[in-house]
Amino acid sequence: MIYVLSGTNWFGIKQRLDGIKSEFVKKYGDLAVESIDGEEVGFEQIEFALDSLPFLSDKKLVIISRLAKNKAASEKIEELVKNLTDSAIAVIVEPEIDKRSVYYKTLKKMPGFEEYGEHDEYESVKWLVDQAEQKGGQLSRTDAAKIIDLAGNNQQKLAGELEKLLAYSPKITDQTIRLLVDPAPQSSIFNLLDAAFAGDLDSTLRLYEDQRAQGAEPLKILGMLTWQLHAVTLVQSAKGKSTEQISEQSGVKPFVLQKSRQISGRLDKARLQKLIDDLLKLDIKFKTTAINQDNALKNLLATLG
Repeated sequence: MIYVLSGTNWFGIKQRLDGIKSEFVKKYGDLAVESIDGEEVGFEQIEFALDSLPFLSDKKLVIISRLAKNKAASEKIEELVKNLTDSAIAVIVEPEIDKRSVYYKTLKKMPGFEEYGEHDEYESVKWLVDQAEQKGGQLSRTDAAKIIDLAGNNQQKLAGELEKLLAYSPKITDQTIRLLVDPAPQSSIFNLLDAAFAGDLDSTLRLYEDQRAQGAEPLKILGMLTWQLHAVTLVQSAKGKSTEQISEQSGVKPFVLQKSRQISGRLDKARLQKLIDDLLKLDIKFKTTAINQDNALKNLLATLG
């Protein structure tokens, strides 16, 4: 039997791997579990681990990580799988893999292949609500979306924020979310731009000061604003394409692109270009002249509404 756990969502992969290990250990004990760094060992060592008899057990679990980085061994993946004995369960863990490679295409054909991509916002909302319920808590979909807005859409960070909220109170509310959730800089930058374009000066300045309180220097904030507008530009220039298509071609996360669509709807091409030009000029000033960077950046944000 063989499992293949692949994809960019390491948290999802780890959850699945922990589940496989836990179920195996309950039946056969932890002495029958062996972990191998596929990058560091030779093909013969991996083959021996899969072929050798389990110790004091009917089955053995062999976890092989990063085999993709071992070209000599990964090229023989079909041989490894073909010779797998009934007493061995293999788990191949590949968080980083070239999807164009023969190795990836071979793995993908296997019945035990599972791919874990980053969740989009809808999937993350559902996941948070389900996780809260499984842990004996209460979380509405609306409040789950608020957690994502603040913390970003990284599943590992969301899991940590959920644990913190549930430890404080099983019933998660807007008040506890605002009290306890640590804002992700990227998420706050979106909120900052959103408030600025809406003409909400008070919120814009408060969100700017939040960034400063987190230790972000004006130049860094300027860089993050530029990055966010880069995502807006991608969305605006890719009319007719889905979020998933843009993400696949650009490497920008779907969650970021979904948020960027909201800003894109408020900007025509000429205004977006002017804003990018203004940010470039401000970046040059930051690096070449002695100006009050906070005031300069606040003044620019104040003109967006």
